[in-house]
Amino acid sequence: MASDNHMPGDGGVEHVFITGISGCVGHYLFDELAADPRYHLHLLVRDTSRLRFDYKRPNVSIVGGDFLDIERHAPLLAQMDHLIHVAAAWGEPISYEVNYRLAHRMFELADPKRVKRIVNFSTASILDSENRPLKAADEHGTDYIRSKYLCRVTLDDHPLRDRILTVYPTLIFGGSDRHPTSHLSSGLGDLPRWLRLVRFLSLDGTLHFIHARDIARIVKHALANEVPEDHLVLGNPAMSIDELIDGLCRAYGMPRGGRFDLTPALGVIGKLFVSRMNTWDHFSMQYRHFRYRTVNAATFQLPEDLATIEGVVAEALAR
Repeated sequence: MASDNHMPGDGGVEHVFITGISGCVGHYLFDELAADPRYHLHLLVRDTSRLRFDYKRPNVSIVGGDFLDIERHAPLLAQMDHLIHVAAAWGEPISYEVNYRLAHRMFELADPKRVKRIVNFSTASILDSENRPLKAADEHGTDYIRSKYLCRVTLDDHPLRDRILTVYPTLIFGGSDRHPTSHLSSGLGDLPRWLRLVRFLSLDGTLHFIHARDIARIVKHALANEVPEDHLVLGNPAMSIDELIDGLCRAYGMPRGGRFDLTPALGVIGKLFVSRMNTWDHFSMQYRHFRYRTVNAATFQLPEDLATIEGVVAEALAR
């Protein structure tokens, strides 16, 4: 385990500090970056038993600790060439600490004379169709959504704003024996059973998705290359919910049935389940078209093997 005041010999290597490495996206990031001799990774980890990869490598240092104690790692952060903040918290009040206040603080601890790139992970849910902050995220969002919104609207005033790249993943697929499964992909195992009913339904709505491996590929690209903007929404081309169901039916070899439009019934459904839904759930049912200006693997001439829903399902079923 590397101590905070120890740095391996540089030799032209760039040092990368990463939070949230034990999650789904974090594991794919490790795959991409640990295999590249240009980088030495400093991984903030509370419990190494959650890591499914071999971290005992010359170019990997484990930094033991909790993100809530990020101040303790100030000497190390000042020696970093890149910071990648993937860690997130979901409940109040810790979400405001991890996703907002301490995120700002960690970035401030970087040395402005050395740090080249800071990558901050957010969520596309806090943006409108023009990739601007969505006011409803502040008004109706969960603690997670509101904390991410607050971080977004205040980062433009950060002293290192010219180094900060904020990425906003859309719906995330991913997972394998070597990678924790994303919340979305965890439902793929039961999907055929539900698809037998859903294939007869239609619903007005729009979404994007992206695979965690593509997120990792894009972030790695951004460490070494210029990117078009400081705020990038990560997602494959927008698709309607009907197109999603069509693709899933093809992936699982099920015929698409006659389509009963469920959209007019959403108001009734909302009333029936009002006790189980928060204000953000109700807003999302009305908003429905989560469409953005996105970038994806193809934007940066990276591999495109996970750009379709059929490709994502095939990759999951092959495990």
